[in-house]
Amino acid sequence: MPTLDVLNLLDRLTPYMEGWDEQRRLHDAVVDGSRDNVLMLVEHEPVYTAGKRTQPEDRPTDGSPVIDVDRGGRITWHGPGQLVGYPLVRMPDPIDVMDYVHRLEAAVMRVCATYGIATERQHERTFVGVFDLIGTIASGWLTDRVNPRYLLIAYYGLRGLALLSVPVVLGPGIEWPLLFFIVFYGLDWVATVPPTVQLCREAFGLERSGILYGWVFASHMVGAGVAASFSGWIRQTQGDYSIAWFVAAALALAASASIIFIPKGRAKSFAQAS
Repeated sequence: MPTLDVLNLLDRLTPYMEGWDEQRRLHDAVVDGSRDNVLMLVEHEPVYTAGKRTQPEDRPTDGSPVIDVDRGGRITWHGPGQLVGYPLVRMPDPIDVMDYVHRLEAAVMRVCATYGIATERQHERTFVGVFDLIGTIASGWLTDRVNPRYLLIAYYGLRGLALLSVPVVLGPGIEWPLLFFIVFYGLDWVATVPPTVQLCREAFGLERSGILYGWVFASHMVGAGVAASFSGWIRQTQGDYSIAWFVAAALALAASASIIFIPKGRAKSFAQAS
């Protein structure tokens, strides 16, 4: 089995271009076989990197450094407190993406085990993550072209309708109706992220949008914990999860309706506000 070295650069903040040059050097060495696969761990100095789909209005106006890079996507912030891992590994020919994903999964499972966290791989459910990826990429493409409010109305509305069907399609095995639900929910699940991030940018400005979305995501996690506890209580008292599914559907439909009331407009940057 190929070995994986770890290059730990976390003893200091690394300028982005210095880290980028090191990645290219390591990449060339891995490709020509002069060194083993390597995982580079860094913490960057504060900087924005702009991908190929970055729009002019995405760029900060307060003098923050921006580096144009050759990846896809839009603008991303890197800085202190953000651990970044860059795996530089030789891929087999032909390239097997799922094998690579499984190896990443195994690495995360081993890390969890060192902290006493038990994990289990569910092979039959792995394909759901593929639809998450497809849905997120497609949603990012749509967010560049469609009002994000319209997208969120559609995403949460369809999610609510899908959740209403769960008590009907659930069964002892995976039949076609349940398979359709799994595929749809995989496409829709993470698709809400790009338009939500875009609304954060519009409402609070690029400089503050990352912090705001962090709070949105944290609130989402708290809500997930409350929902899981509520669903467990429903299961214990009622004998099944039907009420929990219906409540979840109602909340998704309510979220879809509430998006209509999000005001339009853009926030000023820190520089403009001051």
